[in-house]
Amino acid sequence: MEKKNLALMSLLLVLTLSTGLATTAQATEEPFKDDDDTAKEAVYDPLEPINRVSFAVNDVVYRVFVFPINDAYRFVVPNMVQTGISTFSTT
Repeated sequence: MEKKNLALMSLLLVLTLSTGLATTAQATEEPFKDDDDTAKEAVYDPLEPINRVSFAVNDVVYRVFVFPINDAYRFVVPNMVQTGISTFSTT
């Protein structure tokens, strides 16, 4: 039984490392590089004004409310309690 666990862990380690190596090579390439000029054409988005307003509102909400609450939470709540809450919420 212990040999099966060791073999399984070895296999998972090899798969994890090989996946990491495969993604590293792709990250160095330019993702949107095309030989033709289609990438330079403007795309019409009828909802762009709404998206820009929504983004601006969300940005203000994050800066005014979320970030200060996050800072206060990290200052007031002990690390041990933060870890417990994080563990509880992920399971």
